[in-house]
Amino acid sequence: MRETTIGVDLGTSALKVCLVDFDGHILSEAQRPYETSLPGSGWAEQIPEQWWLAVCEATREAVEAARKSQGALRVLAVGLTGQMHSFVLLDDTGSVIRPAVTWMDTRAGPLVPEIEARLSAAGLLSRVQNQVAAGLTLCPLVWLARNEPESLEKAAVLLHVKDYVRYRMTGNIATDPTDASATLMFDVGRRRWAPEVCRLFDLPEHILPPVKEPGEVGGKLTTEAAQILALEPGTVVATGAGDQQAACLANGVLAPGDVQVMLGTGGQVVSPTLGTIGVHHGLNVFSHLRGTALQGSVKNAGASLTWVCDILGIEWNQLLEAAECCETTSDPDGPFFLPYLTGERTPIMREDATGAWLRLRRAHSSRALRYASLEGVVFAISEALEAVLRSAGIAAAGGRNGATIKVGGGGARSPEYLQLLADTVGHPLRPMQQPNASAVGAAMLGAIAGGHYSDFEDAVARAAPPPSAPVEPRPDRHEWLRRRHAVFKQLRSSYLPR
Repeated sequence: MRETTIGVDLGTSALKVCLVDFDGHILSEAQRPYETSLPGSGWAEQIPEQWWLAVCEATREAVEAARKSQGALRVLAVGLTGQMHSFVLLDDTGSVIRPAVTWMDTRAGPLVPEIEARLSAAGLLSRVQNQVAAGLTLCPLVWLARNEPESLEKAAVLLHVKDYVRYRMTGNIATDPTDASATLMFDVGRRRWAPEVCRLFDLPEHILPPVKEPGEVGGKLTTEAAQILALEPGTVVATGAGDQQAACLANGVLAPGDVQVMLGTGGQVVSPTLGTIGVHHGLNVFSHLRGTALQGSVKNAGASLTWVCDILGIEWNQLLEAAECCETTSDPDGPFFLPYLTGERTPIMREDATGAWLRLRRAHSSRALRYASLEGVVFAISEALEAVLRSAGIAAAGGRNGATIKVGGGGARSPEYLQLLADTVGHPLRPMQQPNASAVGAAMLGAIAGGHYSDFEDAVARAAPPPSAPVEPRPDRHEWLRRRHAVFKQLRSSYLPR
């Protein structure tokens, strides 16, 4: 009987379940969407029951498909990952009190200056190690305390998305350091909660769940959950990790000097670090599978490009065909595209940022607009990459050629997108062959908890595929793009003044 593990990835708009063997091969997969409601200005909420129903349906589908194609098999363990920052409050009966607040929610934006000032004055910023942003868990919690105090009065525990699903699977309450570190209520260096933050803002400390490590056993499937999921009662469920950290496991990004770039709805740049590194402007410092990691988060990557396709009435392949436009355009100074349609975190950390096409002329074609859109997103990702390299000390320690930059996510499947990014950063990029890195990383965490792998390194050695041949930058294009990027930054400063 073939032994496998399941990875569950609860993304922002949809869930993916992958059934994975212990060599890292995906045997089957299934997806289910869920909705985000926008009931107020800046609000972005989801219904946790939809997460659970999506998990149940997709897991059953993936298991059935694998059994049809592979024959008899046994699921050894389940691992979980998902969107960070988003949270749900449960009462003392385990019932959901109100819809979950997602990381996209910006209702607490006006509170950010006050929250950051109070954390700084109390000496707590150096412990939470992150700048304050509206989507980080503390901010909407403070908003709820002031605007919906009854919700917090009823709350027995706060759970992030993957943790809520694990609770439904096992009945156990817990989180892990990666999700906890993204709340502004966690002592990142000590890898434990900082309850002083709760006291500073009159929030109930008891809602903070116990913390377990990502590869630890987070519980076992109850008989009821196993029946719904078409799995065996008692199946091990790992604690799990945030989506970027899970992807790092699947891509083998565990040590300082390694860098992961994920090209998806957003753009994420992650590099593991050693020890406590303090607050870095425009970057996050989150717990990694071990230690910490610097993370640059570009909110407007694939999401902005999808908007461009909708506005221009084109398909993705038509957008990507414009990637070489700069070689034929007669106007090297325009047009430009600022991709900040939903504010931004890296590199400018501004919720009020807006997007624009700039320096438009009548002679500019749709192709020029398409190229500018791709270029604007790539400029944002390259700035996040440069900020991570610089802050992690990779550029100073042996030069940028010492960094191994692995690129994954949906965008990594586009040669045009990758080439434009390589030309912009002037550094080889190593495309990863794992198309569902977060879900596969979650499955690997499940296998660690189930005892199949001894540790993270063993999991990577046995299941992480090697990267493809590097995408090399072209020196002439790099120089052309370097000049364009300088103009892009000048236009951004003028368009988004402080």
